[in-house]
Amino acid sequence: MTKNKICLCEAAAFFLLSNIIMLLGADFPPPRGFIWITVAAAVLSCTQFLFNKWIFTRMKERKSFWMSILFFGSEGFITSVLFAVSGGGRFQVLWVWFAVITLVFAIYGTGFWAVNKFIARHIGR
Repeated sequence: MTKNKICLCEAAAFFLLSNIIMLLGADFPPPRGFIWITVAAAVLSCTQFLFNKWIFTRMKERKSFWMSILFFGSEGFITSVLFAVSGGGRFQVLWVWFAVITLVFAIYGTGFWAVNKFIARHIGR
């Protein structure tokens, strides 16, 4: 499998799985605003695809782990800010929203790095 195919498969899997997980937590049928979550997942899938192409060749470097956590943590913070600004909310509780979303994205970055480290070592030779 080529590097581009691996990156594309990972981005597509992220998009599909994230939408399935979010649909499981939504009302049925999903509300009209759910489309914005799907759009956000599509944008995040595209940025993951681009980042994966960049980081995949750097997996042997020690800093690749921290780069993944920094990238996904930053992506999570930006996403939480955009959703908070568009949805309003009480300012006193927004820091919890920012912290939780950023932490979840950083944890995802750790898993993302581990999967790609395995792929780079065993499959992507």
